[in-house]
Amino acid sequence: QIKRKCAATLANLAAVPEILDKGFCDRQSNIVSGVRSIAVARDAETLEYVATICYYLSAMKKGRDELVAQEAVPVLASLCSGEDVPAKVRQLVVAALTHISNDSTTHESLTEFALPLIIETMAGAVHAHDTRMNAMTLLCNL
Repeated sequence: QIKRKCAATLANLAAVPEILDKGFCDRQSNIVSGVRSIAVARDAETLEYVATICYYLSAMKKGRDELVAQEAVPVLASLCSGEDVPAKVRQLVVAALTHISNDSTTHESLTEFALPLIIETMAGAVHAHDTRMNAMTLLCNL
């Protein structure tokens, strides 16, 4: 429950662009380390908060750089492992990975860790249309 509350707080902070601009995603803030620690919690609500944090971080160049530098791509992809991953978590993870794919220096990490998830998402007719389109965009970026 503590991890869920921490994740909720970080997700709320990450949603504010001014906070992101003021160093929230800098390495000194340890946000990516925090995300990695919280991501081990497997309840749906906490996973959604973690995916939300990564989504907002990935929307900014500095955040994308930190996510890749601190090897968060495998953590992101792992959020969608398991039987009953909530659709919202998959949607946020795929969108975050798509943001990350806009930088060609991230392609090796994405290919190594996220490609199976992306192919599974594109092939799964049960996934939302926009999630599948983001997966296709990511694949095109690679």
